[in-house]
Amino acid sequence: MAFMSPEEELRIKALKEQKRFPWSAAAWEAAARRIHEPRPPRIHLVILQAPLGAPAVIKQVAGLSEMPAVEQTKTIPDEGETEETVSFCRLGDNGYCEISKWIRGSVYFLKPIYVMFEGKRKAAWKPILAGDECVGD
Repeated sequence: MAFMSPEEELRIKALKEQKRFPWSAAAWEAAARRIHEPRPPRIHLVILQAPLGAPAVIKQVAGLSEMPAVEQTKTIPDEGETEETVSFCRLGDNGYCEISKWIRGSVYFLKPIYVMFEGKRKAAWKPILAGDECVGD
């Protein structure tokens, strides 16, 4: 440990006292309030395609109490692909987890694709037969 002269200690103390706090008291209070607010639920989009080709199947597999609504949107194509219209259902975290567990026990996997959702780019889950496409594509 290096020895500091009293002058050096005073200089360091003065520098520390000059340092401003990055947040105001109001900003700290606002952050403290936000941490206790519930977060909005996440939405997972599942494309209607075999084996999840109908809302009744989504309802059963996801363990939903009501039939999910079917919506349509356009895909955001990768280079060399064309835009297409797809149908999907919205799911919360629990429903999506149930779908994921169920699909893991099959010969399918969920591939993320990008679609337009509420005016923004969003990932949606498309069931793909494991032999049809490589996961890395």
